[in-house]
Amino acid sequence: IAVMHGSLMGCIRRIFLMLKSQFLRSHALIIGMVGLYLIITLPLVNWGIPNSSHPFFYHMDEWHFMQSIRYIFSTGSSNVEGSSYGMQFFYFISGLTLIPATLIGYIDPFAIKSSVGNLAMQERVASVLRISTILWGVGSIVLIAKIIKSQIKRSVFLPFLLFTINPILLTLSTYFKYDIAVVFWIL
Repeated sequence: IAVMHGSLMGCIRRIFLMLKSQFLRSHALIIGMVGLYLIITLPLVNWGIPNSSHPFFYHMDEWHFMQSIRYIFSTGSSNVEGSSYGMQFFYFISGLTLIPATLIGYIDPFAIKSSVGNLAMQERVASVLRISTILWGVGSIVLIAKIIKSQIKRSVFLPFLLFTINPILLTLSTYFKYDIAVVFWIL
């Protein structure tokens, strides 16, 4: 029984390692570009969000977008003074991305009533929302890689690199705005 069990487990392990190495080899470019994108954008997540040093966002659009999410989930509409008028679907999906962080107790998005109240919670909520924008960017990079691979039969490295290190993509990925999500949905 021990020999049969060991042989079976050895075969399963060898197949798993072979599939894993094939996956890594066939998707090495995508993994590398996503890694490059994350290395550039993740250090900027906390830049310019409210904290004890300054009570306001450096970019006030983020405050209004955050208010829109709050109002969509509390009143059903973002057509309330202080919130941003925009794509309701984006606000709803962004609110859904807050649910895991809310369930584990990391954030409480409804605890923020004013722009100068509860700065520690504002910082946490803003960080989670900016990370959700980065996830939209990762999705965009993966989709553009699939599109380029299916349409271009030559080397895909240069167009893929130019998309990934595009200053507009990198700049807008560091703010909680709908631009990167729109790029994802267009792709």
